[in-house]
Amino acid sequence: PIKLALCDEIPFQWNSIFILKPYSGVEVLRKQKFINGKGMEKVFPDLTINEGDCVLLFIENNTIVRYSYVPRLLIDFNSVKYDNKILDKLSKKISCEDLYLKKYENSFTLSN
Repeated sequence: PIKLALCDEIPFQWNSIFILKPYSGVEVLRKQKFINGKGMEKVFPDLTINEGDCVLLFIENNTIVRYSYVPRLLIDFNSVKYDNKILDKLSKKISCEDLYLKKYENSFTLSN
C-alpha cells in the first residue's frame, strides 16, 4: 500500500474532497448543495469533459474552495473503494491520515 498523506501537499484550508468523474453533469454538483455550487455550474461541461482526468473539489464548510485535475493514469480516483463501495467523497481525516491505496486488478482500493 502507498500512503498519500494529502495534507502534506495541500497548503490551504479544506475539510473534505468531492470527486467528479469524467463526463459528470451539473446534476451531480446540484445534488451536493454546495453553497457556491451555482458558480461552478458555469464551467460545466468543460470541467469534466476530459476522460483522462478526475476533478477533485476541495470543500470547506460546504463551500468549494478550490479544484484540481488529477490524471487518471497516476491515481484513478474513479476507482477508489472502501467497504466495497466506490467513493465520491473523502473526509480530511481519511485523506490526511488513513489514505493508503493498494492496486487490485484494474482499480485501487482504500485500505487502513
